[in-house]
Amino acid sequence: MLGCCFDAIPQSDRIKKKNGHSRPEEYQCQFRLTLQKSIEQTDLKRTDVWYVDPTGKNLEAIIADAKKAILETGLPWFNRYSDPAEVLRTLLEDSESNESTHGFGAKLSPIRHFFTGFVALSLGQTRLAKEHLKGALDAGCFNEFEPKMRSELERIENTP
Repeated sequence: MLGCCFDAIPQSDRIKKKNGHSRPEEYQCQFRLTLQKSIEQTDLKRTDVWYVDPTGKNLEAIIADAKKAILETGLPWFNRYSDPAEVLRTLLEDSESNESTHGFGAKLSPIRHFFTGFVALSLGQTRLAKEHLKGALDAGCFNEFEPKMRSELERIENTP
């Protein structure tokens, strides 16, 4: 499982930090992706877990397939979301799916408003940020971040 955690989006104090950098667990990331194996394994029907035979006889094939998943899917996925404009586009346009990028909520959900508001703010798109931060604030489910959202909305209102 892969995860992207964006600096533009405020994070819970429960996320571990090391040397000033966030070290979130995968489930704490805003965008997540589950890598899939491309080989068929009769011993394990799950497509997101590579089964290694206890004797190790299939280890070479497992390593090759996992490497392929990382190189062909994982690295391009990380590269895609290194662009903040693509993060915002995804939040505005894409549907969440457990088969692809997920974790950012359904369209019009409070969490999606929260993420979109802060990403838009980081890109200087204040009208969009205002709309989505208000949506997140109105949901009433982000108590930890309510002061930050109110502060940003006030700053937007007072900026000429």
